[in-house]
Amino acid sequence: MNFVKKLALAAAGIAACAAPVVVGMMNARAVQAQSPAATKAKFEVAAIRPCGGGSAGPGAAKGNGGGSGRRNSVSPGRLNLSCVTVADLIRRAYLTSWSTRLMPKLSPISGGSPWIDSDRYDINAKAEDNASSETMQGAMLQALLEDRFRLRMHRETKEVPVYALTAVKSGPKLQPFQEESCAPTNQDAALPVSPPAPDQKPNCSQAIVRNGSNLVLVAQGATVDEFSQLLAVVFNRPVINKTGIVGRFNFRAEYAPDQATPGLSGDASPTSADGTSGPSIFTAVQELGLRIDSTKGPGEFLVIDSVERPSEN
Repeated sequence: MNFVKKLALAAAGIAACAAPVVVGMMNARAVQAQSPAATKAKFEVAAIRPCGGGSAGPGAAKGNGGGSGRRNSVSPGRLNLSCVTVADLIRRAYLTSWSTRLMPKLSPISGGSPWIDSDRYDINAKAEDNASSETMQGAMLQALLEDRFRLRMHRETKEVPVYALTAVKSGPKLQPFQEESCAPTNQDAALPVSPPAPDQKPNCSQAIVRNGSNLVLVAQGATVDEFSQLLAVVFNRPVINKTGIVGRFNFRAEYAPDQATPGLSGDASPTSADGTSGPSIFTAVQELGLRIDSTKGPGEFLVIDSVERPSEN
């Protein structure tokens, strides 16, 4: 099961009080501009091999670890990625919004050959010093793609269908965030989010979990921008914050998945076993004093000019 489905159905089959999956929220900058690889920090050593040591083609093992039995891991100075596609690597390296990383429709990639979505690779890279997760999954991974995969690309902005999030006329009904309850996640942190030290407050939860046939959006200590990113994952469409509301709040919105929420419907049914169903996502958000309207807005596109299968180690 991929990370997106885990995010939606992390609590599948368990009670609503189950601990939600914690994910890091990032700012809304969608695409980092490409600059020459020569100007970027680089890994000291980087090994790129077909997934699991076998074929890198479509038949290769999928998922975290695949046939290799390993999982993705990021620690100071080391980046280990298992069975990832080149398209996934591009999203990880050039996108800073976690929602656009997770949902391909939110970060369309055009150009390139079909193999960038099918061939899978294991990447084990070591930095010269204890480089941060942000640096390794950003500038260093960009340099690796540009050096070893000969990636050349640019970005374009086009008018696309989006949702606009606004406040209702009577005003928002948001629950204020109590700072002593948890530590808001650094918006510029790269996924995965590092666990807090024993003497630190727990990270604030930002997740989508299962409650019977319904799904629940939970965002502790989140800004409206961050809540908009969570909604973008649900809709599989960009959500633009036009509320003008500042500050951090605790959000909770329970809804019944339907055709309007294709992003994370999973196995949920719009009707529960007792014949009842939850509200639509639009109604659930309106109960927070917010409104969602369909409109047009700018969308970021990654356009591949050229890319090659990786050079040998």
